[in-house]
Amino acid sequence: LPIEVVHRLAGRLLPGSRVSIWQVTERQLTLLTGAGHPAKDPSLINSVIETGVAITTITSGSDEWTQVIPLTLQDELAGLLVVTYPLPEHGEKADIELLDLLSDYTRSILSHFRLLRQITRAKRQWERTFDALADPLMLVTPEYVVMRANSGAAGVNKLTPQQFVGKRCHEIFRQLPAPCPGCPLPKLMETKEPAFLE
Repeated sequence: LPIEVVHRLAGRLLPGSRVSIWQVTERQLTLLTGAGHPAKDPSLINSVIETGVAITTITSGSDEWTQVIPLTLQDELAGLLVVTYPLPEHGEKADIELLDLLSDYTRSILSHFRLLRQITRAKRQWERTFDALADPLMLVTPEYVVMRANSGAAGVNKLTPQQFVGKRCHEIFRQLPAPCPGCPLPKLMETKEPAFLE
């Protein structure tokens, strides 16, 4: 998985580091990977969310740096990358270029998550609309196999919509072993235009 790659990449770039990736949706944090709160001090997180500016701090009582990096997509805060790594011997911070590389990769993962969420939401809306229509509707492959049926179609034969899936439409409606005479599907496939049969 892409998120696991972030952990491996962090381990190679910053040995001994721990990473958590947080998605920010309407100012709410959702943990995508990692463990625990993104920082022991919630004010750090709130500050990054408010300002969009990365914060680096030494974890109190330990020899670790914690870097909280905002991840923006199209000028909107989409998430946080929190990297905790051992304090180097001389106290310097980790190489900024390494953290930039890690945050760029994480940003692209968040972009994919966001796109997937939008597609899933659109699919659910489409399914609800399809199922709410009273007229019988089916999605059928060129081989006459039903991929989806709404309750209107299912009501014709007193079946559930799920019982239609995987069966051929001519077998369901006419109990025929071959397509119905005059079926508009072959014409539709040939012309790529709507076809009608009453």
